[in-house]
Amino acid sequence: MNNFKKSGLKDFKLYDVKKKKINSSSAIVFSVSGISDGFNVFYRFAIVQGKDRYYQIMSWTEASKEKQYTERMNRILDSFNVEEAGYSKSKNRLAKERTKK
Repeated sequence: MNNFKKSGLKDFKLYDVKKKKINSSSAIVFSVSGISDGFNVFYRFAIVQGKDRYYQIMSWTEASKEKQYTERMNRILDSFNVEEAGYSKSKNRLAKERTKK
């Protein structure tokens, strides 16, 4: 997490840090806010563990829209599915929903 502090954001704030599973893969999800190029920004991140590597998913919006978009950002993060050779995890929720139709 310390690398995110070096991102160049002014008034850097890291919060809402949680360990969770995203489609059976271990993940850390967190929020970051600060000022970038004069704009107040909000980021929602996930770092997801695969078999041989880690994946980073990031979404962002203006800080004033954080409450409006956080749930949508969480759905985006939760839709991620690791598909590495030799790494068999269950299909993600969205794929299951599509096959039911």
